[in-house]
Amino acid sequence: ADADYDGIYLTYSFYNATATYDYAWFNASKLTPMTSAGQSAVRNALDQIEKFTNLNFIEVTEESGSVGDLRFTMADSTVMDNALGFAFLPGTDAKFDTQASADGDVFFREYTDAQFSDSGSEAFYTVIHEIGHALGLAHPFHAGEQNPNFTFADDYAVGQATRDSSVY
Repeated sequence: ADADYDGIYLTYSFYNATATYDYAWFNASKLTPMTSAGQSAVRNALDQIEKFTNLNFIEVTEESGSVGDLRFTMADSTVMDNALGFAFLPGTDAKFDTQASADGDVFFREYTDAQFSDSGSEAFYTVIHEIGHALGLAHPFHAGEQNPNFTFADDYAVGQATRDSSVY
Protein backbone atom coordinates (compact mmCIF):
# COMPACT_ATOMS: atom_id res chain seq x y z
CA ALA A 1 0.00 0.00 0.00
CA ASP A 2 1.09 3.54 -0.71
CA ALA A 3 1.96 5.29 2.56
CA ASP A 4 0.87 8.63 1.06
CA TYR A 5 -2.61 7.40 0.16
CA ASP A 6 -5.15 9.06 2.39
CA GLY A 7 -8.55 8.35 0.88
CA ILE A 8 -10.71 9.16 -2.07
CA TYR A 9 -11.07 12.74 -3.24
CA LEU A 10 -14.33 14.07 -4.65
CA THR A 11 -14.99 17.61 -5.72
CA TYR A 12 -18.27 19.42 -5.16
CA SER A 13 -19.77 22.64 -6.42
CA PHE A 14 -22.82 24.83 -6.02
CA TYR A 15 -24.98 25.81 -8.99
CA ASN A 16 -24.62 29.32 -10.33
CA ALA A 17 -26.02 31.06 -13.40
CA THR A 18 -22.92 30.39 -15.55
CA ALA A 19 -23.26 26.62 -15.18
CA THR A 20 -25.39 24.40 -17.35
CA TYR A 21 -27.53 21.35 -16.66
CA ASP A 22 -27.97 19.05 -19.64
CA TYR A 23 -31.40 17.65 -18.81
CA ALA A 24 -34.10 17.35 -21.46
CA TRP A 25 -36.84 17.09 -18.82
CA PHE A 26 -36.62 20.56 -17.27
CA ASN A 27 -35.40 24.08 -17.85
CA ALA A 28 -32.49 25.43 -15.80
CA SER A 29 -34.55 28.56 -15.10
CA LYS A 30 -36.35 26.40 -12.51
CA LEU A 31 -33.11 26.17 -10.48
CA THR A 32 -32.09 28.47 -7.64
CA PRO A 33 -28.53 28.81 -6.37
CA MET A 34 -28.03 27.56 -2.82
CA THR A 35 -28.17 30.30 -0.21
CA SER A 36 -25.13 30.77 2.03
CA ALA A 37 -27.01 28.94 4.80
CA GLY A 38 -27.73 26.08 2.38
CA GLN A 39 -24.10 25.95 1.31
CA SER A 40 -23.04 25.87 4.98
CA ALA A 41 -25.42 22.96 5.62
CA VAL A 42 -23.89 21.04 2.70
CA ARG A 43 -20.34 21.79 3.86
CA ASN A 44 -21.24 20.71 7.41
CA ALA A 45 -22.78 17.47 6.16
CA LEU A 46 -19.74 16.70 3.98
CA ASP A 47 -17.46 17.40 6.96
CA GLN A 48 -19.49 14.91 9.03
CA ILE A 49 -19.29 12.27 6.27
CA GLU A 50 -15.50 12.72 6.03
CA LYS A 51 -15.23 11.78 9.72
CA PHE A 52 -16.53 8.24 9.24
CA THR A 53 -15.52 7.44 5.66
CA ASN A 54 -12.35 7.41 3.61
CA LEU A 55 -13.71 10.32 1.54
CA ASN A 56 -12.29 13.81 1.21
CA PHE A 57 -14.42 16.57 -0.31
CA ILE A 58 -12.91 19.56 -2.09
CA GLU A 59 -15.05 22.55 -3.03
CA VAL A 60 -14.58 23.94 -6.54
CA THR A 61 -16.18 26.95 -8.19
CA GLU A 62 -18.79 25.90 -10.71
CA GLU A 63 -18.42 27.41 -14.15
CA SER A 64 -19.72 26.49 -17.57
CA GLY A 65 -17.97 23.26 -18.53
CA SER A 66 -16.37 22.81 -15.11
CA VAL A 67 -18.39 21.40 -12.22
CA GLY A 68 -17.79 19.26 -9.17
CA ASP A 69 -18.29 15.50 -8.97
CA LEU A 70 -21.21 16.39 -6.69
CA ARG A 71 -23.36 19.38 -7.62
CA PHE A 72 -25.85 21.12 -5.34
CA THR A 73 -28.80 23.37 -6.15
CA MET A 74 -32.35 24.16 -5.14
CA ALA A 75 -35.26 23.79 -7.54
CA ASP A 76 -38.75 25.20 -7.59
CA SER A 77 -41.92 23.21 -6.96
CA THR A 78 -42.45 22.41 -10.66
CA VAL A 79 -39.25 20.34 -10.56
CA MET A 80 -39.51 19.09 -6.98
CA ASP A 81 -43.25 18.36 -6.90
CA ASN A 82 -43.65 17.31 -3.24
CA ALA A 83 -40.12 15.97 -2.80
CA LEU A 84 -37.81 17.38 -0.13
CA GLY A 85 -34.83 16.58 -2.34
CA PHE A 86 -33.50 14.11 -4.86
CA ALA A 87 -30.11 13.05 -6.14
CA PHE A 88 -28.76 11.04 -9.03
CA LEU A 89 -26.74 7.98 -8.12
CA PRO A 90 -23.40 7.28 -9.84
CA GLY A 91 -23.98 5.65 -13.23
CA THR A 92 -27.20 7.54 -13.95
CA ASP A 93 -25.98 9.17 -17.16
CA ALA A 94 -25.02 5.77 -18.55
CA LYS A 95 -28.52 4.47 -17.82
CA PHE A 96 -30.64 7.42 -19.04
CA ASP A 97 -29.68 9.36 -22.17
CA THR A 98 -32.02 12.20 -21.20
CA GLN A 99 -30.08 12.85 -18.01
CA ALA A 100 -26.60 13.45 -19.38
CA SER A 101 -23.99 14.24 -16.75
CA ALA A 102 -26.47 13.69 -13.93
CA ASP A 103 -24.17 11.58 -11.73
CA GLY A 104 -23.88 13.16 -8.30
CA ASP A 105 -26.31 16.01 -8.93
CA VAL A 106 -28.36 16.90 -5.84
CA PHE A 107 -31.53 18.99 -5.81
CA PHE A 108 -33.34 20.41 -2.78
CA ARG A 109 -36.68 22.11 -2.42
CA GLU A 110 -36.35 25.82 -1.75
CA TYR A 111 -35.67 25.70 1.99
CA THR A 112 -35.31 28.93 3.97
CA ASP A 113 -32.05 29.99 5.61
CA ALA A 114 -33.57 29.29 9.02
CA GLN A 115 -34.44 25.73 7.96
CA PHE A 116 -30.92 25.11 6.62
CA SER A 117 -29.32 26.66 9.72
CA ASP A 118 -30.98 24.28 12.20
CA SER A 119 -28.69 21.22 12.44
CA GLY A 120 -31.61 19.07 13.62
CA SER A 121 -34.05 20.20 10.95
CA GLU A 122 -35.73 18.38 8.10
CA ALA A 123 -33.54 20.41 5.73
CA PHE A 124 -30.30 19.23 7.31
CA TYR A 125 -31.39 15.58 7.36
CA THR A 126 -32.48 15.90 3.73
CA VAL A 127 -29.01 17.24 2.85
CA ILE A 128 -27.30 14.22 4.44
CA HIS A 129 -29.84 11.80 2.96
CA GLU A 130 -29.44 13.12 -0.60
CA ILE A 131 -25.63 13.20 -0.36
CA GLY A 132 -25.88 9.50 0.46
CA HIS A 133 -27.70 8.93 -2.83
CA ALA A 134 -25.16 11.03 -4.75
CA LEU A 135 -22.45 8.77 -3.30
CA GLY A 136 -24.29 5.65 -4.45
CA LEU A 137 -26.45 4.62 -1.49
CA ALA A 138 -30.01 3.54 -2.27
CA HIS A 139 -32.99 2.90 0.00
CA PRO A 140 -33.20 -0.64 1.39
CA PHE A 141 -36.75 -0.95 0.03
CA HIS A 142 -35.39 -0.36 -3.50
CA ALA A 143 -33.24 -3.48 -3.29
CA GLY A 144 -32.15 -4.47 -6.79
CA GLU A 145 -33.93 -1.60 -8.56
CA GLN A 146 -30.89 0.70 -8.80
CA ASN A 147 -28.34 -2.09 -8.99
CA PRO A 148 -29.18 -5.79 -9.32
CA ASN A 149 -26.23 -6.58 -7.02
CA PHE A 150 -27.83 -4.59 -4.18
CA THR A 151 -30.18 -6.99 -2.42
CA PHE A 152 -31.04 -8.15 1.09
CA ALA A 153 -31.26 -11.66 2.47
CA ASP A 154 -34.54 -13.33 3.38
CA ASP A 155 -34.82 -11.36 6.61
CA TYR A 156 -37.92 -9.36 5.72
CA ALA A 157 -37.53 -7.14 8.77
CA VAL A 158 -34.61 -5.46 7.01
CA GLY A 159 -35.86 -2.67 4.78
CA GLN A 160 -39.38 -2.79 6.18
CA ALA A 161 -39.11 -0.23 8.95
CA THR A 162 -39.63 3.45 8.25
CA ARG A 163 -36.27 4.29 9.82
CA ASP A 164 -34.43 2.14 7.24
CA SER A 165 -34.74 4.93 4.67
CA SER A 166 -33.86 7.87 6.87
CA VAL A 167 -30.82 9.27 8.58
CA TYR A 168 -31.20 9.01 12.36
